[in-house]
Amino acid sequence: MMKGEPEGDSTLWIEPHDKLGKPIDAELLAVAQRSWKRVLTYAHQQGLDGAVAAGVLERAVQTLASVMDRHPQLRKEIKNLDDYFFWVVAHRLKRRAAKEPPVEYVGSIDELTSLPGLSGPDWIEAFENELALKELSAHMTAETRFILDLRAEGWSWREIAKVLGVKRNTAQVKFLRGIERARKSLMARLRLRRKQGGLE
Repeated sequence: MMKGEPEGDSTLWIEPHDKLGKPIDAELLAVAQRSWKRVLTYAHQQGLDGAVAAGVLERAVQTLASVMDRHPQLRKEIKNLDDYFFWVVAHRLKRRAAKEPPVEYVGSIDELTSLPGLSGPDWIEAFENELALKELSAHMTAETRFILDLRAEGWSWREIAKVLGVKRNTAQVKFLRGIERARKSLMARLRLRRKQGGLE
C-alpha cells in the first residue's frame, strides 16, 4: 500500500448528537461521511494514523454544528460545505502534526545560530511576526481563519470565492474586514492587559 493511501473501511460512524444531546444537522453528518476518505488520506500524508483522523473529524463536526447552530448565517454564506468542512479538518490535522515534530539534536549555541533562517538581521522580526499572526488568528472568526488557511495553502482569490460562492472582490472584502475585526479585538485585549498590569 502506498504512503498516504487510506486503509480499511472507508466509512466512519459519527456520533449524531452534540454534547448536549441535540441532534446534529443531517447535512453536516453526510458531508463528514463523504469527507472521511479524503481526510484519512490527508492525515496519512501528515504522518497521523486513522484513529487521530477520526477523532479530529468528529470534534470538527461537533464544533461546526455548535457554530452553525449559534450563527445560522454562516451556513448560508458557505456554498461548498464539503470543501469548507475538509479544510477545517485539514487545518486541525496540520496543527496536530506540527505539535509532534521529530526531535533533533542541534549541538551548541554557536551551531544553533548558524542554522538557516536564524541568521541575518531579519530573523528576529520574522519570528515576532509569526507569533503576532498566531495571536491575531485566535481572535478571528471561523470564516476568516478558513480564508487565511486557504491563502497559506496557495489558493487564489478566484478559487476561494468559488468555494464561498461569492465574487472574488467580495471574498477579499470579507477577509479584510475579518482581519480588521480581529485586530481591534486583539488591541483591546492588549490594552486591558497593560491596564491590569499597571494596577498590580
